[in-house]
Amino acid sequence: MNEKKGRRKIFADGRKKREVPHQTDVNKYLQKIGLKKARNILRECLDHQLKEALYLELISKKVNVLIDFTEHSYYGKRKDKMIKGTTRGKGTKKMRHYLGFSILSRGIHLYAGLEHIAKGQPKVPVIIKFLEHLIELGFELNYVMMDREFYNAELLHEIKGLKGNVLIPAKAYKRITKIIEEYLNGTGKRVRKYTLSSAPGKEFQFFQNVYLIIK
Repeated sequence: MNEKKGRRKIFADGRKKREVPHQTDVNKYLQKIGLKKARNILRECLDHQLKEALYLELISKKVNVLIDFTEHSYYGKRKDKMIKGTTRGKGTKKMRHYLGFSILSRGIHLYAGLEHIAKGQPKVPVIIKFLEHLIELGFELNYVMMDREFYNAELLHEIKGLKGNVLIPAKAYKRITKIIEEYLNGTGKRVRKYTLSSAPGKEFQFFQNVYLIIK
């Protein structure tokens, strides 16, 4: 790239602007348009990517969905509900907490969604809203794969209602531990069916039949 003092940088091919904006330029633009518009732009871009991949037959109509939390270190001065504490940050004890969504189909892994999660915000409605949006785009759910922190009777019940199957590591509840012990002692099967229920005292109780597969 050629550069003259006091003049705008000119790239080797004659361009005066980056083909892909620098992150600082992106941040300035996002501050200018506001959070709501930025979210809408992200949603439109991700939806277009998914529909284009389906149109080109790179992915199938029935997709696997991967869901997980991701952290982004925060170095600013904000102290609101969108900023959480962390012990894993580099040079900071603050972070933004995001719920990330992606789809997997025909060996293609595509990013599909990102939601900023506030302190105390229930995650079940956020997940179900995304899955319903995916269905509205014309997709069908195959397997929904999540980590054990999402092991929740309400969530599994709601996903089953959307005709999706859930693959998730079980939490070490007493009943699960007993089933594993029975298998190790030769008195239980490798695949067991049991009913997962909401914790006692919850306003709404959910029950979902699940299969425990011991690896």
